[in-house]
Amino acid sequence: MNNRNAGRSSAGGPGRSPSNDDHGPSSNRVLIVSDSPINRIVIARTLERIYLKPQAVASSAAVKALNDSRPVMVIIDGPMQGDAFDALLSELDRQRSASERNLPRTVLIDGSVQRSDTPPAGLIDAVAIKPITPDVLQPVVERLVKDIRGT
Repeated sequence: MNNRNAGRSSAGGPGRSPSNDDHGPSSNRVLIVSDSPINRIVIARTLERIYLKPQAVASSAAVKALNDSRPVMVIIDGPMQGDAFDALLSELDRQRSASERNLPRTVLIDGSVQRSDTPPAGLIDAVAIKPITPDVLQPVVERLVKDIRGT
């Protein structure tokens, strides 16, 4: 009678899904920075489709969220200007400089290919052009995730 229940509560039993920590404690976390609630939802749903854990915030909360969650990627729905954007870029630069793997990687979602106010190339790993759809964003994110996990 006792043998029937043996092993059912073991952590490695059959049917157990793989750990989310296979590539480090925060390898699936992605911070989305957008002042548009609709864009935050669209981007978050796209990331969930490829098994990432999105956290979406407005630009005013971006620096705090970046420091609290320590994501492997930040997606910025731009163009963003002003103090909130400058503070975010400064913190991204600081974290990337301190990281051996140059994390977090950064994706800028922008409305045009050529802009004079685009952040420095050293801070942006990829640019996705609006309108943002899963077909546009997903390949960009998957390429960066593959690069992160391969290093």
